[in-house]
Amino acid sequence: MDVENKKEFINIKKIVVYGFGKIAHKSIDILLNDFDIISIVDNDNKYIGKNYKEIPIEPLIKAKETVKSNTVIILATGVALAEMRQSLIEMGLLEGRDFFDIDYFLTHW
Repeated sequence: MDVENKKEFINIKKIVVYGFGKIAHKSIDILLNDFDIISIVDNDNKYIGKNYKEIPIEPLIKAKETVKSNTVIILATGVALAEMRQSLIEMGLLEGRDFFDIDYFLTHW
């Protein structure tokens, strides 16, 4: 997605957040002001099965259908971002259409 398609972000109402680390803890409350976060995806067993602000935290394997049918925002950097990006690509999702990293999303939102 290029800058010319910024208006497409306006139509996004529901998102899935991928990652529940430090960036997510700082970003989710802000995202909740404008989006319905329907799921938080994280593979850390200390979070799986819990809720954050009534949003379920699920492993990617369990959230596959939710992830495939909604816009995904990756809330991570560095190695974690690369691993998350790769796992979504392996599911057949396309970066810039189906998922975005938080830096890109916030810059173009």
